[in-house]
Amino acid sequence: MYKGVKYVYMLKKDFKITLITSIITAIVIGVSVLLFQKVNNKKNASINIVNVIDSFAYKKELEQELEKERSRMSQSLDTLEQSIKQLYSAIESETNKNTKNELIRQYEVNTNHYTQMKEKLNEEYNKYAEKFNKQLNDRLEMYIHEYIEKNNIEVLYGLQPSIHIYTSKTLDITSDVISFINYKYENKTLRK
Repeated sequence: MYKGVKYVYMLKKDFKITLITSIITAIVIGVSVLLFQKVNNKKNASINIVNVIDSFAYKKELEQELEKERSRMSQSLDTLEQSIKQLYSAIESETNKNTKNELIRQYEVNTNHYTQMKEKLNEEYNKYAEKFNKQLNDRLEMYIHEYIEKNNIEVLYGLQPSIHIYTSKTLDITSDVISFINYKYENKTLRK
């Protein structure tokens, strides 16, 4: 029994030491960051990342391209769907058993083809969407990094409305970043 109490005491003591060490480490890191900022004359800032992305002209352009691609893909599906509907109507109105069986067989073939084609086009569309998201993120990251460098920013907090982290309004540079990235995009030679 005595050994158990001693063990619990040692665990509490180890926990206290670990806690104190963690607190001291956090204070040292915090003070170091503050001193580093003072010495390097860098500042902290925040942006509403959702507003930045939604206001980026390149995103709007990519969305238009993605919509064109979706429209192109759905046209071929629409044509096949129309033929399936016509076959269904023909099956319902057909009285000849042999002809009806042939129409049913064709209906099943077209329905299977439609399902396979839809799955294939969904995969293809998802690949396009993924590619466009990567292009958007890469371009946005490049412009934001350039903004950070030009404006001597040490830490830029990318805040989202659903994540409740509050910063001073004086730190919020969302509109400046939106203006900068759209200016860079519209005046950059990176266009294809």
